[in-house]
Amino acid sequence: MPARSPRLHRPSLRSAAPVILTLALASAAGCSSSHARDARPATVAAAPSGSSPRVSARAHVDAGRDFLSRRMTDDAEREFRLALESEPANQEALAGLGQVSVQRGAYVDGITQLERATRSSAQMASAFRSLGDAYAATGQPERAANAYRQVVAPTPEDLGARLALAHALTEVGEFDEAATLCTAAVRGAKNQPASLAQIYRQLGEVRARQGSTPEAMSAFYRASELAPDDAAIARGAADAAMRGGLYAEA
Repeated sequence: MPARSPRLHRPSLRSAAPVILTLALASAAGCSSSHARDARPATVAAAPSGSSPRVSARAHVDAGRDFLSRRMTDDAEREFRLALESEPANQEALAGLGQVSVQRGAYVDGITQLERATRSSAQMASAFRSLGDAYAATGQPERAANAYRQVVAPTPEDLGARLALAHALTEVGEFDEAATLCTAAVRGAKNQPASLAQIYRQLGEVRARQGSTPEAMSAFYRASELAPDDAAIARGAADAAMRGGLYAEA
């Protein structure tokens, strides 16, 4: 009789359980790892191997400016420093660090960084704006005016820079130029009540400092009609009245 072949036994569930458990744990670990990777916060990708360092620096500068616009100074500083590591001569990154310093109120550091950055390029309006703010905050109105001029010339629609320049000019006694800036701004801000209120407030300040009390009060009245709850306008009008001897008005 031919030899009977040995019978193959199907493994029992009990004997297979350890293997199934091992496979299940491995699968769960893989899913967990995948979810962890997906949950990581987005960061600026490093430049691929062989690519230009300028690409990476550009990405970091753009990210820094985005953080700066949201006043997230720590994140902005990190991105600007990464840009400088990638491209040490990047003037936009250096200007960004200066703007970070100005936002933090570290005006002396900001001036040093921004002066270096703007020395080699006059095409950095936002850097000149921050430099003007730093000069103004440290009692240097003439330098502030020169910096603001670098903003107003290429971007005349920047109302904040225009009013900042008018204020700096008022501080150094250039009243006619300051008033001309305000008058031109009025023409460009028609149908914008909030902007017009601030322009008339600045014009009132110019005329009050110039000694033209009637013109100053007229400007402040216009400003208060447009923004009746603005405390700065009310203070300006009171100061102008006191300066002109109109005590009843104050």
